[in-house]
Amino acid sequence: IVGIPLLILVGILYLIFVIMAALRANNGIYWKYPLSIEFIK
Repeated sequence: IVGIPLLILVGILYLIFVIMAALRANNGIYWKYPLSIEFIK
């Protein structure tokens, strides 16, 4: 009951973050994805 709506929500958030990153990259701004884990610094 919880899994499918959560999967849909994550997919929508992913698309929004990709669009935001593309717009900022087009302006020459580095954009870090929210809630991402940096393994290598």
